[in-house]
Amino acid sequence: MAMGNKRWRQQPMWIANQELPRTRGHVFYDRVNEILKSEKFDCRACISEW
Repeated sequence: MAMGNKRWRQQPMWIANQELPRTRGHVFYDRVNEILKSEKFDCRACISEW
């Protein structure tokens, strides 16, 4: 009886983007967004000046 020379190969892994869990984000950025919104900050105006 011969010992085969087969090697195990890992199958390709695919995860659809829609199946990944969504995180809430970080509290720091929530607060930054609140401050910017309350001051009516428009980042598009800053970018257009560059």
